[in-house]
Amino acid sequence: MALLTCPECGGKVSSAAPACVHCGFPLNAVPAAGTYLGALWMGMPRWLKVLGTLGIAAIAAYLLVPRRNPAPSSTPPAAAGQAPRAIATPVVVPRNRAATVLDSVVIEDWNWRADPEFAGRGTIHVNLRLRNHLSRMVQARVELTSYDADGKLVNAGFTYVNDIPPGETAAEKTYFDYIGTEKRLEARVAQVR
Repeated sequence: MALLTCPECGGKVSSAAPACVHCGFPLNAVPAAGTYLGALWMGMPRWLKVLGTLGIAAIAAYLLVPRRNPAPSSTPPAAAGQAPRAIATPVVVPRNRAATVLDSVVIEDWNWRADPEFAGRGTIHVNLRLRNHLSRMVQARVELTSYDADGKLVNAGFTYVNDIPPGETAAEKTYFDYIGTEKRLEARVAQVR
């Protein structure tokens, strides 16, 4: 008769004992047919079981949490004399309260134009028009991100569009730092208050 270590609590138990005297864990039990998880988890330390359970819960939460659709992007006009192109943002059907407020203010129309000569160092002119689908006056924070031809991040910034009346639109003209390698600019509503 030898002393064994209980796989559940780590206590010392006789090899003849049917269960651990400290925690009651069955030592000689054979898992029933078809209980794969019981056989898989049997013999693992408690801390490993807790860690595995938390990992499974984290993966499930990641898969179940709704994500916003990526913002549309636009490309600059081919020639400086052309008018900037506008791209409308599709309305996303909200899934939860936070998404409801955020998705209720949408970028209805926007465009951008690089001006390398502006103020001696250059700028990007951005025109935005947002529609408020809420029943109250709101202010929206719009994040702007520029990328080069390879899709690498060049610059990021934000602007606020203030006092958007319920059911109406508000326009904002803003400026964004010009680096010189911008090929694509993205805009998305990041916050509504």
